[in-house]
Amino acid sequence: MNTFPVPVSAAPAAVSSDLMTARSELAAGSAVVLGNPAPLAWVVAATDPRVVNSAKGRPLEQSVALWVHTAETVDAVIDLCAVVDRPLVDHLLVEERATVLLPVRPGAAIPQWMAPAHRDGWVLLFGSRWPGTSAVLDGHRVVYVSSANRTGSAAAVDMGSARSMFGESVCIHDCGAGAQVTDVNRRSTTTVRVQPDGQLTLHRPGAQDGRWPDPQSYLDHLRTAYRAKPT
Repeated sequence: MNTFPVPVSAAPAAVSSDLMTARSELAAGSAVVLGNPAPLAWVVAATDPRVVNSAKGRPLEQSVALWVHTAETVDAVIDLCAVVDRPLVDHLLVEERATVLLPVRPGAAIPQWMAPAHRDGWVLLFGSRWPGTSAVLDGHRVVYVSSANRTGSAAAVDMGSARSMFGESVCIHDCGAGAQVTDVNRRSTTTVRVQPDGQLTLHRPGAQDGRWPDPQSYLDHLRTAYRAKPT
């Protein structure tokens, strides 16, 4: 399909002032810090990857993840990737809410919107989707994302840590995460690399694999939990 991800429908009009502000800031091209469900840490997102990097205080051209918050965006990316197990990728992104590295097909022309998430033949996808963040992201075809931290610091896990790190210059919206139980060890997402043949490797440990004794146990869990699932 190799097309630009299509727009998605806007969220309902009756929304809180905090949500309206987050939507407006994202639409204006600014960075927004958004809450995630436990055990995930918070993230910073924008429609321009350089804005994400600027908010984090790191080089503007550094790679970021592409937030695949709609099925259309996933379709557009998968069309350019050497992936034989699409159902597995879908389960990792949607159900596991993992960050996923996919191999790009040799010779594939990388579109401009995907380039910031592409490096050395792999594309980095962030898969967390839930109503709290969808209410902010809906209507945006492409969004880039990274952990909500300043370079060298741990990712924000609540409104207080986000505000102390980003100050008043960046819009912060908890997306409903503030109402969740707080005694959870939140971390940035686990990153899983999917090889062209469907084999999995752990690229970066994080929230999802934290309750498993070792990387292999977690990967075995993923294979058992998701390979047998119908689409």
